[in-house]
Amino acid sequence: MSAKSNATEPAKNFSVEVLIGAQALVRTALDFWLRCVRKEEVEALLALEDEQFKGVLTRQVAEVVERRSTYMGQPARGGPSISTSSLFDFIYSQAFALLLPSELRQILTELGVVRITLKTLLPAVLPQPTFQEAKSLAIAVADGRSLRAWATIPGETALRYALPGEFDVKFMPSPYWEGQPNFYNLAHSNQDDVLAVLYLVGLAANEQGTVTLRLPELIRRFGWAPRSGEHRVQMLNRLWTDARLADSLYIFGTRPGSYKDPVTKKRIPLRSEDALIRIIGLRREKDAGGSGIPIEISFIGGPVVERFRGTSALQRIGDLLKIAAIPAGKPSGAWAKSLALALQQRWREQAAHVEVRRVGEDKHETFIFRPVTRHELLNTLPPQPWLDEVLAGPKPRRAVRYWNEALKLLRAKNIISAHNRDRLGRIPDRRPGSLKDWVNEPLDIRPGPALTAELASIRRAATKVRKQRRRK
Repeated sequence: MSAKSNATEPAKNFSVEVLIGAQALVRTALDFWLRCVRKEEVEALLALEDEQFKGVLTRQVAEVVERRSTYMGQPARGGPSISTSSLFDFIYSQAFALLLPSELRQILTELGVVRITLKTLLPAVLPQPTFQEAKSLAIAVADGRSLRAWATIPGETALRYALPGEFDVKFMPSPYWEGQPNFYNLAHSNQDDVLAVLYLVGLAANEQGTVTLRLPELIRRFGWAPRSGEHRVQMLNRLWTDARLADSLYIFGTRPGSYKDPVTKKRIPLRSEDALIRIIGLRREKDAGGSGIPIEISFIGGPVVERFRGTSALQRIGDLLKIAAIPAGKPSGAWAKSLALALQQRWREQAAHVEVRRVGEDKHETFIFRPVTRHELLNTLPPQPWLDEVLAGPKPRRAVRYWNEALKLLRAKNIISAHNRDRLGRIPDRRPGSLKDWVNEPLDIRPGPALTAELASIRRAATKVRKQRRRK
């Protein structure tokens, strides 16, 4: 491999898409290299002149990659294994050579800053990602326990999830699974696993570059309280399982219409055929109780997340940490988390066209969303126990108690308002068929104050865009 390249002249005759792809490849290689060198070495390298800087950087990255074949030399998903030297030659010839030293310096600087910051500082508020790909991912994970709409793929070590109205999801285990059975990893999922997967996707959509996350910090952020060292290891393993799920679940589908590319400004179809996050590194410590579970993971967004970060294509709303803080351990807590995620998803999807009315003496704004039944809400991201299981069990009226207790938890977190409290919490009588009527009753559930303000802002922005389009 030759380190000689035109380091001073810009690349010519290459499209914007090719250069974007080169930057992504280079960013991945440089991010891994940064984990293997000291800060002083990076600073010394940045002080070199351009031609020397690019040659030294290329040589050092090649050496690190060759030493750590377990990272960049692992088999490609669904393809043959690739040697580290040939893989790096490909990256160098197709990506490094296209970038100017100034661009390499910028990527290095950005990665260094992001890497240091994200290890110690996570956002205090992280919205729930509600764009179509994230929604389909969350529903697929929630349906893992019942294996509803999941099926094996003949001739493949993979599972396929196909639910009408949602994107297809394909579970293709990465090497991080180390041979564990496929169905086992899905069949033990619950609402906390759905929250963890959405949190990782939300972080990737929220932050530029690589996210480096300490799993014990996530335990603290979620409000989990381990009772012992063994319980703590179980929590770490659970989060590690969720991270591997997010890395192994590929979303396939094309959204209707087109979206403006943030770089080229051209309108393009938005198609997904990859995972929403990609794990690119991990670190193990004795802190995990000698279990072999990584204490720290590093990941980047998948192609859709990386390309459309910061645009309206990646819709989001609310605060996942507020939902995660709902007490767990009881059916009402699981139902509350399921309802919160389902309601916020519905509210965000309808926000641009929601009906607005002014009510009360002060004529304050209130939103009128499309009615939804209890069965629809609790079937979006089925909690444990599942509504249908409770209704089919020996004490079906427990569903009423779980529902009413879940509503109290949501009001306490200001996720839903007090509007319509009596009707939402009504207790059906004991005549035959009353419970079925209760389950399928159309309901008007409205968001709490903070969510109302956020939805109002989304609606105003959408209205402004529609007016601008009409003027053209």
